[in-house]
Amino acid sequence: MASFGVTFVDIGGFTAMINLPELSRDHVDYPSDVVTVGQEVTAVILDVDMSRERVSLSLKALEEPVEALGEPVKTTEDPAEAPEDPTGAR
Repeated sequence: MASFGVTFVDIGGFTAMINLPELSRDHVDYPSDVVTVGQEVTAVILDVDMSRERVSLSLKALEEPVEALGEPVKTTEDPAEAPEDPTGAR
């Protein structure tokens, strides 16, 4: 782990990296707040740069999405059931 916000991951003899913003949806100050040296992780591959021999990974992409605030929006397939527009249009 590097203190500047990158976690290096061995993926079968090749080194990949997880940048600090990709460690979690929550705010993270240091990689050690989320992972430890030697820990096995499952991550999503974000990018493979063959010319620079870099692979970018994300742990955040596997987290459950944050639910939207407020009430869920009701949708309908039937236009007759849709709420009427204040202008009278549908």
